[in-house]
Amino acid sequence: MKAKELASKFKMVPQKENGLVFEEQNKKGLLDRANSGHAYYYFKPKTPTKFHVIDCDEYWIYHGGDDLEVYEISPKGKLKIHMLGCSKKAKLCLFIKKGNITATKPLKNNVDGTFVSLITVPQFSPKGLQISSTKEIMRLCPEAKIFFDC
Repeated sequence: MKAKELASKFKMVPQKENGLVFEEQNKKGLLDRANSGHAYYYFKPKTPTKFHVIDCDEYWIYHGGDDLEVYEISPKGKLKIHMLGCSKKAKLCLFIKKGNITATKPLKNNVDGTFVSLITVPQFSPKGLQISSTKEIMRLCPEAKIFFDC
């Protein structure tokens, strides 16, 4: 099934980082935040997301569509580029540690977009989301310039 078809099955809404999201609500835990959360994301073709950091661990699981580059920068400025998808170079799932900065970039030949699940521990909270500016990213990790180059 194509990523666009998967995305159309859900009432997805735009997210601050770019792309579309449908978040499933879990019961709250002891601290008014569930122990884990789950959301579906659709990353549009030709539309990179903004660099951002959240205050929980993330497990990314690929479901359909084109491969997607996931950029991950540690708080010390170390860059890793992951390929999420089903090609030989890609992984079907990956782990992003709490506090690491991420952004996604579709491949140039991406025409369908990419559909993934994100499981967060604890549940994602909008209060824990911070969008990073290009200037902040370049100061922390000059190597990330390749993300911004077309």
